[in-house]
Amino acid sequence: MKKSTFVLLDKDTTEKYEGEVIAHWDDLTAPHHHESIPLRVEEWTTKIRSEYLRWTYDLGYWQIKNKPLAEHLQISPNLSYWWMTSICESSPYKVPSIYTVFKLRALELLYLQESCQEFIYAGSDPTLHKILSKWCETMNHNYRWDSASRFISNKTKKGVTLSTLRSKFDQLPFPAQAIASLIKRWFEKFKHVEKFVPEGCEKKSDEQITIVTYFPNINVEEIEKGAFRSHFWGDLHNVLDEMPVTVNWVWIYFRTESISYADAVAYRDKCNATGNPKHQFFLLEEFLPSSGFLACLTLYLKLFFKERTLKNIEDGFSFKNSQLNFFPLLEKDWKASMLGLPAMDATIYTVLFDNMAKKLTIGSLGLFVWENQPWERAMVSSWRRFSRKTKIVAFQHSVINPMALQLYSHPETFTRHGPESMPQPDLWASNNKTSYLQMKEFYPGDKMVSVESVRYSNLKGKFGSEKKELKKTQRQLLVITSVVRKENLFQLSMLNEAAISGGLELYEKIVVKPHPAHLLERDLRAIKLHFNYTLESRSLTKLFPETDVVYCTNPSGVSLEVAWLGLPLILAGVTNAFNYNLFLGHSGVTFVTHAEELVKQLKEPQRIPITDEYFNFHNKLKLWRKLLNGECFFQ
Repeated sequence: MKKSTFVLLDKDTTEKYEGEVIAHWDDLTAPHHHESIPLRVEEWTTKIRSEYLRWTYDLGYWQIKNKPLAEHLQISPNLSYWWMTSICESSPYKVPSIYTVFKLRALELLYLQESCQEFIYAGSDPTLHKILSKWCETMNHNYRWDSASRFISNKTKKGVTLSTLRSKFDQLPFPAQAIASLIKRWFEKFKHVEKFVPEGCEKKSDEQITIVTYFPNINVEEIEKGAFRSHFWGDLHNVLDEMPVTVNWVWIYFRTESISYADAVAYRDKCNATGNPKHQFFLLEEFLPSSGFLACLTLYLKLFFKERTLKNIEDGFSFKNSQLNFFPLLEKDWKASMLGLPAMDATIYTVLFDNMAKKLTIGSLGLFVWENQPWERAMVSSWRRFSRKTKIVAFQHSVINPMALQLYSHPETFTRHGPESMPQPDLWASNNKTSYLQMKEFYPGDKMVSVESVRYSNLKGKFGSEKKELKKTQRQLLVITSVVRKENLFQLSMLNEAAISGGLELYEKIVVKPHPAHLLERDLRAIKLHFNYTLESRSLTKLFPETDVVYCTNPSGVSLEVAWLGLPLILAGVTNAFNYNLFLGHSGVTFVTHAEELVKQLKEPQRIPITDEYFNFHNKLKLWRKLLNGECFFQ
């Protein structure tokens, strides 16, 4: 007979509960006969992901005063701000609570599966209590919250202080944060560039294309000579040099330790002055019109007042056929989307891309690095309005993993038409077979093409090239960190504990390679490392030949390169969060989440088997040439 009472235990709960369905909210491993909610999330990931994507799609068409939400948030003739909100974007990096939404759905499915009639929550989270109590009330089931002070006292957040500048900024009202971010962007970027399109941006020939890409991630030696070579586009630069076409390169700068925004301006000027005359280079901020700040503020205020008209939006925060409403969990993120930093960022991108499309001849083809980010909606929308003949191609430049929710959209998204529908490119160009198949589950197959893996041009002809017999001692460990501080702290803390336990006895040298967009010094100061290490700024291409074993953070796309080259690889896992690694579910791959596991893998690291057909490599980039010649649009 099914048990009728369901008990949910918080991580720090000490009281014993017996004889009921007992589930652990945070622990991946649970005692015998107990349930682990994170483990259930892993088990039901595919189902819950599908339901989540369905929900975000449905929310966009949630009726408010007889109009869908997306229509209420219309900010231009073919762009609804809904598609730029953090909720719609669904990036767990930007909205960590998305993982908790998955946990709540797993909890609900388990509760219904066990035919329970009563719920006991033994924990200290008032938001979780609010959601669960309302859910039980809706079902007319008994609910009890055991919220003794012992739980709350154990949940004290050590090391978190409100005295930091960031913490104080986060306490500001969302509109104040938005205005402050606009001012900050002026000092960091806009003041370094003149507010008009540089001379020579006019159309030079009938064969002209525009490529929007991130900057830097470049070959620094080449750009010092005035030649722009982006790692995102690899060998495609050579093809563009050969073809009878002029190229507008529009750079979207992201902050790095080695190249400041002022440096980016100087590199742009050098490339325009001494580089190939077929190429023109721009920074996106150049396209802010003289009235740009006023335009940004006006559009922001439009969103501000629209948010006040969206009554009862919280009723839409439930999965289809679910009685559990999780709005309290995402309420802050929703408000931030409408009033805070995401809203101001969206208005800035909208103004910039509108003005760029008006002043710059996009040409026959518009290419951009695709990550399904909000700015892409603004750009595609602008190109559709001001450059109607341009064919737009989204280049899926990296790899895709199953839990990168921001890269997926519900299939019905692409069948809707109208001014409130999501702006879409004409084609999605995928760079490897695995990602292509994953994308085809969600994206329209007739709008997908395969192209060569130019992002990984440096790996061509190097399959297994670093495979060698592993040294018994005096090994060199390469530690590759992430752009996310939390992941770095988890990875380095495990390594620190492993070192204390003797896990590094076989290693002579530890090399730490930071992500170029993340300053690692702050993370290293937070942990007193018990081993000597060297911080490296050299490229991975130069570091791999010196390396015996690689230790990566969980989401690192570099893990694919390491496996391709044949180096032994250790992958950090995650606790109480999504596993973003592309080798999730790959046979024989183990993710380390404890120092004891790491010590074992440091002693006997394993290579990850991968086929040499993973990437699309052709010497002459025949698929890219076909795309650039326009042949893909007539299939």
